[in-house]
Amino acid sequence: MSLMSSSYSYGQLVKKYKNFSNPAFRILVGGKEMAQSGKILVQDLRISLSYDSANTCNFTVANAYDRTKSRFYPEILDKLCLGEKVEVEIGYGSSTTLIFVGFITEVEVEYNFSPSLRITMMDLRKLMMESNRVRQLEVKAPSDAVKKVLEPYRKLYSSLKVEADTAEQEPFHLKQNKESDYDFVMRMSKEMGKDFFVLGEDVYYQEKNKNSKPIVTLTWMGGGIVSFSTSMSYQVKKFQVIGKEPNSKKEIYVSKTYQSEFVKKKALASPPPTVYASPSIDSRQKAEEWIEDAIRKEKEKGIDANLTCIGLPELVPGRFVTCDRLGPPLNRNYYIQKVEHSIDTSGFTTKLDLGG
Repeated sequence: MSLMSSSYSYGQLVKKYKNFSNPAFRILVGGKEMAQSGKILVQDLRISLSYDSANTCNFTVANAYDRTKSRFYPEILDKLCLGEKVEVEIGYGSSTTLIFVGFITEVEVEYNFSPSLRITMMDLRKLMMESNRVRQLEVKAPSDAVKKVLEPYRKLYSSLKVEADTAEQEPFHLKQNKESDYDFVMRMSKEMGKDFFVLGEDVYYQEKNKNSKPIVTLTWMGGGIVSFSTSMSYQVKKFQVIGKEPNSKKEIYVSKTYQSEFVKKKALASPPPTVYASPSIDSRQKAEEWIEDAIRKEKEKGIDANLTCIGLPELVPGRFVTCDRLGPPLNRNYYIQKVEHSIDTSGFTTKLDLGG
């Protein structure tokens, strides 16, 4: 199953997960099943997935304290040590999906009636954010630089899916000047119109909105949606992009006005423009692509929604989900910005932050 390309009917998921009975998870620490011995009791598992920041995961170990010796079991502390690699799968019964790969960043100790450990993990973007480098990378395309920057993090991913940028005939240098590895890769992504994100064991550097097909259709009253709330905002914006053709030095001007579908009356006849001027805009096509990307981001902000549904590992950031039986204009495709999967005593639920 590819989380970035697969789509399903709700009925298929009901059948796959046997009517969503028996929520389950697997946690591997250092490549080994953590609870394999049956001695480690994990509670309150939370996985937060984001498109533009580090993914996080945390859980509580409820039986880590040895009351006879008044200490936490050394074998558990040794296993859940800071910096250790962790992989987490979630689902139902024996059908689980790898959702999170990262490393332990924090161990919290709490003494109360039942002393416990709270373990927090983050994905490789956390490490990337903490770096700070000054260097020049010799490449033929920005995508080559992305590969080089990600090479030291190989222990935390198994697949690097980099879509090649247009290569030059001769090598050139890209400078990383007091930037973290994360900021550098995000800058390359922005300049090349790509997305950079991490999902499970895979790292992606690819075309924006590569797959616009929704993952699944969720419906109110019996089709997966537990709760839904939304707000719509006024959006009328004019964008203007200025560049220059490299050979003729002729200036490039492209402008476009965006009006949200929810706006029925304009407050101003002509809004003041948002101007973007850059030497990187060396063709009309690039100017139009910049404007379309700006409009896409505005659409995402035009409607904010929060949805809670039955727990579904298939729901991940960067994809779309269709909501139905909410009534117009809310019956539509929504862009998934953030996801929180939770497995606790209440069962398995998924919460989504959605954009337009």
